[in-house]
Amino acid sequence: MQENQKPNPKPLLSYPHLSRLFIISNKLNYCYLYLSLIVTIYTQLLKNNTSLSGGPRIPPQIIPLLGTLQEISRCFFKAICLWSNPAAVPPPLPPPLPPPLPPASPPDDEPSDSSHHSSQDTPSHSSSDSNPESIHAPASPPQNSSLSNRDIHESEERLAHYYQSLRKEPKSIRRNKWREDPRLGALENQVFEGILGVGGFGSVYLVLNTLTQKRYALKLQSETTDQRLSRRKREQPPTPHTPPEPLSHTPPITPSSEATIISPTLIAARNLLSKRYRENRCYLQYIKSGHPNICALDAFLDFTSQFGAAEERGIVMFASYYEYCDGGDLFRILSGYRKRHQRIASARKRSEMIDLINVGRHMRRVPPLPSPPEAERRFPPELFLWHIFSQLISAILFLHNEHPDYNTLPEHRNRAMVITMDLAPQNVFLQWPDYASIPEQRRAVYPDIKVGDFGTANFLPPGGRIPAEEGVEAETPDQEYYDARTDVWTVGLMIYQFATRAQAGEPKDDIEGMYSAQLNKVVKAAMKKNREERIEGKKLGRILQSGYEKRIPHMFKELPDWAISQEDVLKYRFSERHVKELWERDWNLKIGQEEEEEAKAAEDEDRDLHLMLLVKERKLRFGIELDEDEEDDEAHPAWIQALKDKKPELYAELLAEAREKVPSPEVPDSGESE
Repeated sequence: MQENQKPNPKPLLSYPHLSRLFIISNKLNYCYLYLSLIVTIYTQLLKNNTSLSGGPRIPPQIIPLLGTLQEISRCFFKAICLWSNPAAVPPPLPPPLPPPLPPASPPDDEPSDSSHHSSQDTPSHSSSDSNPESIHAPASPPQNSSLSNRDIHESEERLAHYYQSLRKEPKSIRRNKWREDPRLGALENQVFEGILGVGGFGSVYLVLNTLTQKRYALKLQSETTDQRLSRRKREQPPTPHTPPEPLSHTPPITPSSEATIISPTLIAARNLLSKRYRENRCYLQYIKSGHPNICALDAFLDFTSQFGAAEERGIVMFASYYEYCDGGDLFRILSGYRKRHQRIASARKRSEMIDLINVGRHMRRVPPLPSPPEAERRFPPELFLWHIFSQLISAILFLHNEHPDYNTLPEHRNRAMVITMDLAPQNVFLQWPDYASIPEQRRAVYPDIKVGDFGTANFLPPGGRIPAEEGVEAETPDQEYYDARTDVWTVGLMIYQFATRAQAGEPKDDIEGMYSAQLNKVVKAAMKKNREERIEGKKLGRILQSGYEKRIPHMFKELPDWAISQEDVLKYRFSERHVKELWERDWNLKIGQEEEEEAKAAEDEDRDLHLMLLVKERKLRFGIELDEDEEDDEAHPAWIQALKDKKPELYAELLAEAREKVPSPEVPDSGESE
């Protein structure tokens, strides 16, 4: 009866093998393409998900060609490390879901379904789902976040470090004397709205000052436990009977001592302290009252954490309040354009695959598949590139103390130059003007550039240079040393990446043809490989300022909506209830519970190990063959004897369990002694 039923033909795209072959067919030779077309024609004969290999309904003359085709595919996928064995038959569809039950609020001891979203809820502070503290933590509103649960968890703990430590030992938040008083006051006047970002040493939060209604970016940094132990070891002077060690004493943090640090081990051990010192020194001694294109430091605070278990307290933490840049960073804009370039490239590949499929469908006289619409590739507006280029060079000239509007001021006269050493799109921030607070207003203006992160800055006399062996972080053509012209090359690289689809490196081609020859000429002048041929910063600044001002009335084009939007600037938003719960939670009790759970897990693991040894001992005694994961060794009797001597009660308990697993053989008139 079943043999008389006519099977329904399967659509062409239901064959996973065939889909894989079509995807890579355009990357092989014409012979392979020809074989693909033959298989496309004859797979119309396949019914009921018949496998492509050895199917009984494939004409016999096609089988050798099909075998050759599959062998070529296997070799190709192995060469690019993507070989897998997909199932010939797709998995069955899941059964229909039962009708939903009436809605009911979940009990207190069960999490709601929303807890399964990896980045939408505040994670618990323990790896155990049975943690009683996490049950009553009011989660922040459901939201999409690019941060992992671990990042959110660590950021919440740092915030608790900050609040509870200052509540136990109050300290004043120090203002930058060169800036207007931010009037931050106590923590009660600060509303923590969410997380802006998470880095290697800390987290950045969005904070609202309720007294002035002004927002700040609060960076909280903390040394790790290993760094704290290393610091304490270095702070202890050597005893008379102990020869001094390289890290046994920390020299005072002064300009002279910082300049003499050349040991990579010492630099690594003091990395956070060194970065903190350099950044504060840069702001207070060099940047001072600031520059429109430098991200300003308004207040700061150093404190010792009173958070956690007693033996883990004493970690040095740093709090820095910077002006808030509501446009995110330059990397966000650059990566946004790159992602759209990649989507267009992927769409073109799919279109090529559909064209290949349609060749076979045309030969079978089957209607072709519709081709997807081709998206237009878009690049940043040229005036926007002139805008950021001009402001970046203006900021660099200010740091180098070469800016004509600042180097004659009393606070900057004859001061040293600042080399950032870490100039990258991730450290260049965007801030919209005060009058452009809504998207409609931002369509008629560009955000201002703000250069930040001076933790790796160096301070040199005019015309100074830094030897490469002292730690040049950027990949530049200047291999011997880093100086002011290296910063010019780095800025030129950023503009080149915006104006092309290049990822990084020296420009090999001109920028896109849609841009003017003048912009192409200026970018190339900034990125000359030969340092002596590279344009000077002051000359480049004059060219950019003049070129930008001339083009403003004629070349303005608005940025795309995704660049204007602020949706992805704040990575994770706090609810007011959740922040209050973080303040009031007994974190020391929480840590004690986690330590008890870890001790219990270690005890259970030790118990399982000794039980396994006793079971193995009985198997060896009675001549029972060991399992594959068991090995006969000479060490386990010593372990058993140590357990018997130190923990006789546990030994007796485990021996009883071992006797149940491996009972003694029934031998007449034989006793068993342990």
